[in-house]
Amino acid sequence: MSWKSISPPVPHNHPPAPYFFEITKKLQLETMTSFTLTAQLWKYSGESAWHFITLPLDVSARIKFLQTARRGFGSVRVLATVGASQFETSVFPDAKSGCYLLPVKTSIRKAEKIGHGDEVVCLIELRDKL
Repeated sequence: MSWKSISPPVPHNHPPAPYFFEITKKLQLETMTSFTLTAQLWKYSGESAWHFITLPLDVSARIKFLQTARRGFGSVRVLATVGASQFETSVFPDAKSGCYLLPVKTSIRKAEKIGHGDEVVCLIELRDKL
């Protein structure tokens, strides 16, 4: 008798694979809604003075997988913490990098004494219902 000929019994009420996937995704959603990361603060090269943190590719991929409720421009609402400053904002997908971008307001940059080129540690928590 080989291992290939032995298979566990499958109950008649065994849920189909998509159902299993949804249960697995739900468990992941309940446990993976915040991310801590370190990334460089950079200034947008256009006319405005927007500053952003590009979320790492792995974090961006997890957010995209977990978040089903996207808003305008594919944005996802988050609660961000940089140093002692906490603020609500949205992260936006960047077509060039495939990553999400976190805008950092002037008031946060001043309060935390951070600027273009600084490495920043931040906590991102997803805010929309998953």
